[in-house]
Amino acid sequence: MVPRLPILDLLQDCCDPPLTPETLEGLQAQLGVRFPREYAEFLLEYNGGTFTRTVTLPDPRQSVSPGRSTMISDPMIHCFVGEPNDGIQKNGLVWNAEMLSEHLPPDHLPIADCNFNDLVVLKLVGPESRFEGVWLWDCPVDPV
Repeated sequence: MVPRLPILDLLQDCCDPPLTPETLEGLQAQLGVRFPREYAEFLLEYNGGTFTRTVTLPDPRQSVSPGRSTMISDPMIHCFVGEPNDGIQKNGLVWNAEMLSEHLPPDHLPIADCNFNDLVVLKLVGPESRFEGVWLWDCPVDPV
């Protein structure tokens, strides 16, 4: 069960059908990763969503940014990406991973939109998808 965090009270339904354990397994297989337990539980309960008001991430310590060393101060998170399981794939986890594959390292999975231009990504390394953290991706180009 996802811990009750005050930030989750601001998350509204993404309008995508809920994921089931079976569709979650299929999603992981399609992406070729294993999600960390907490993120898998989040997807089963929420399947993404948009925040009802601005949520600011305080003092990010790590960012992934090719060729750029600047940090984004106080990034605002807009939404978490879910996965539509109703046959419409646009803007889901798989679609975003495919569309952004040329801009992100292969071991980074985009899971949230920040500042309407930047991304929050999970770093999942190797065939065992070893979880190495949540990173802010300061996009050098506009995400698709």
